[in-house]
Amino acid sequence: MTGQPATIVARWPSANPLSAIPLLGRALTVSRPGTSLGRRAVQIKPYRLPAGGREVPQGRNMYVVREHDGNADRVAVFVEDPNAPTRPPGKGKSTAHKQDDDDDDDDILFVDQDAREREKGHPRWTYCSIVQPPLSTSGDGDSAPAAAALFDTFIQRALFAPPQPGGGQSTSNSREGAAAAGRSSTPQQQQQQQQQAGSGPHQHWQPRAQVISIEGFVFALASSAGATAGATGSGATAPDWIIRVGSVGLKGGAASGVTKGCILEATYVPVPYLPTGSTFARDFVLSLFPDAAVRNGEIELVEPSETDFAEAGMLDPPDADKGEEVGEWEWQGKHTLFAYVHQFKKEGIL
Repeated sequence: MTGQPATIVARWPSANPLSAIPLLGRALTVSRPGTSLGRRAVQIKPYRLPAGGREVPQGRNMYVVREHDGNADRVAVFVEDPNAPTRPPGKGKSTAHKQDDDDDDDDILFVDQDAREREKGHPRWTYCSIVQPPLSTSGDGDSAPAAAALFDTFIQRALFAPPQPGGGQSTSNSREGAAAAGRSSTPQQQQQQQQQAGSGPHQHWQPRAQVISIEGFVFALASSAGATAGATGSGATAPDWIIRVGSVGLKGGAASGVTKGCILEATYVPVPYLPTGSTFARDFVLSLFPDAAVRNGEIELVEPSETDFAEAGMLDPPDADKGEEVGEWEWQGKHTLFAYVHQFKKEGIL
């Protein structure tokens, strides 16, 4: 039996967050037996690595997604290289098969050379994550700021190269120096110097002016109040639903302070995935929004395909030898963050 994720992400881009967030909160806590689990914040910072010569005709994009949920602080980094091919439909292994010869008992092995070439390069998307250890609950007020500062320092050093010793030149200075030296060189030497200046070690990631900020709340919803209380630590029963609601805003750049509606994520906790074709989760999510917004087509369900997740390196295709079927995988936090990046790129605000 094939399946589909038990998590649904819905986007309401035309909503006014000042009224939409309280409206969704009342739909979860007044109309339904839900409780708030606390605040949640997500920030998406885009970076750009300029193109470098003929081998790298297009620049690379990096999206640093930082999520703070309760006392947990985690970072997901997605690097997009438009110069790399998309991930092939398979697990990236070279294919080989045997052919029996009627006149010879030896097996002849044929190797797919194209698959080998694909193996050498990296995929279009690269994903990695960084998680901060849980904050201390000993009551030390200085532990939280110190841990956050240490986490920021680690991220900065992990993503960006340190300054060149001795006051190394910047990218623009190195290019100017290469151009000055090229005036007295042959055309072949000038071309080589330009390529080195464009793709040399002085290149670095450049932050973009516009940042996406998501601020909201996390709710737990169950069929009974006792089950919902279990999500807050006062009981032993897990909730049926975990819902994350947040407003989407832009910070920095010319559009700083502009709001872009809200986004909602709902996860059905009892099962890792749902049967294919099931509308159970979709119907529940749509029931949280105003009827007029649903009728007018203002609600968009964000549903990246398994191919999108596979290209991002977060999902392997199903292995038929192990009895795996399409859709039989559990949605995790990394899939949510990639769905955000995927959707905001589609909307043109990232």
